Amino acid sequence: MRRPFRMVHSQFSKTQTTSQRPSRSPSLMHSWDILLMTNKSHITNDVSLAVQALNAGDVVAIPTETVYGLAALAQNAHAVEKVYVIKGRPRSHPLIVHVASLEAAKMWGELNTEAQLLAEHFWPGPLTLLVPRTALVPDWITGGRDTVAIRVPNHSVTLKMLHELGDAVVAPSANKFGKVSPTTTQHVLDDLGGEVGVILEGGLCDIGLESTIVECIDGATILRPGAISVDDVQQV
Repeated sequence: MRRPFRMVHSQFSKTQTTSQRPSRSPSLMHSWDILLMTNKSHITNDVSLAVQALNAGDVVAIPTETVYGLAALAQNAHAVEKVYVIKGRPRSHPLIVHVASLEAAKMWGELNTEAQLLAEHFWPGPLTLLVPRTALVPDWITGGRDTVAIRVPNHSVTLKMLHELGDAVVAPSANKFGKVSPTTTQHVLDDLGGEVGVILEGGLCDIGLESTIVECIDGATILRPGAISVDDVQQV
């Protein structure tokens, strides 16, 4: 990168690291398996069912390479409000928009040269870019700020869902605010119980650590170190 990176305190919340959670043996579950356990939530590997639920304005727990996220259509104010309520998350905390591709990201944010280079290098992957928002972005996902946080997750199940959905979702970690981030569907059930009707199975998250956040407005500023190291970002 031509400009030096800066490190500042992030406005984005950081939950406890997943290493603090007791380890579990993840197992893929069919939707009928979970119905034997609860009639409020069920785990499924049916992407179309998750898409249907999202389009209906429901909240869906989805897998990513970092942690499981609590997804809702980004442009559906009522659905996004459900995310805030379920998590107990302050409305002033902006949400990360998850999209299927770099081209889709450009509909939501204005990517400068630094952002473009980082996206081309790390996406799909655990990098979130904070960039100036476009007119498409509603206030309810940004806390009224002029910027928006965007990333393309590197998980085949969720990428398939996003492509089938043809839209963007917000997806903070699928846990109560301030709690340990979930890396399996069982973790989501343990923390959120019947508050989420559909949980999309994606196995154990590969990384188990939140994405790195880089602000790309005037140069590049690392707001939150995460799955991608500071050194890796600076070498781009």
